Amino acid sequence: MPIDKPTKTYAIQNDRLDFFDADGLPLAGKALYDKAIAENGNRILLAFSAGKDSLAAWLALLEDGRFDIVPYYLDWIPGGWSWSHDMLAYYESYFGCKIYRMPHPYLYEQIDRAAFQPPGRVQRINTLDLPTFTFADVDSIVAKAAGIDAPFVAIGMRAADNLARRRMILQQGSLGIKRRRYFYPVWDWKIQDVIDTIMRHKVKISPEYAIWGRTPVSFNYNYMAPLRDNFPDDWEKLRQWFPLIDLQCYRYEVLNNGN
Repeated sequence: MPIDKPTKTYAIQNDRLDFFDADGLPLAGKALYDKAIAENGNRILLAFSAGKDSLAAWLALLEDGRFDIVPYYLDWIPGGWSWSHDMLAYYESYFGCKIYRMPHPYLYEQIDRAAFQPPGRVQRINTLDLPTFTFADVDSIVAKAAGIDAPFVAIGMRAADNLARRRMILQQGSLGIKRRRYFYPVWDWKIQDVIDTIMRHKVKISPEYAIWGRTPVSFNYNYMAPLRDNFPDDWEKLRQWFPLIDLQCYRYEVLNNGN
């Protein structure tokens, strides 16, 4: 399922030339999987967002047949959204494995920044001196819990998703071993490849697609307004952690008249 090759060879900004093919393009398909196994063995993590691309990555690795996959999911709020328990239970049953759950680094980052917090909470948040952690830290924690010596994570990211991702992957490669050890199993896939694979395996997509058309990725208005309108209990739960999140909606719907 190759991606259309660019008309020019991109400059390689990676100190491992063997992570790229003879045309200077990131490794893809079997060549990428071979290199991933050579770097870290066949027991790997999977950053599973329940989105279509991470689901396609999981299925692609299963089709390859060589990987022992340990998936994890990141909760945006403590305890997760109302639909997340049943959703993850479905995928655990379908794939026959445990999905580890961890708090999303974005949650700690937003609280530490006092985002959407009333003034009375700010001093208490500063006093807590909350730890911050990265995705690489999450990888290490899950790997340790799963008995994996060195974390190596598969990430469902595609170059065709947007220009920024395409540029990043073509320049930095489809596999990295610096601050975070990772590879992108389906980076060269088009959307039709993703659809065909999911349909071939007859696996359901996340219920989030019925509301957002994708999995939510931030507390921005375009994600928060549908959450408020369709999941009032989740909205109230979010407001307990971020009491002024209503201002995100007020800014667009009242001050900017919906613009």
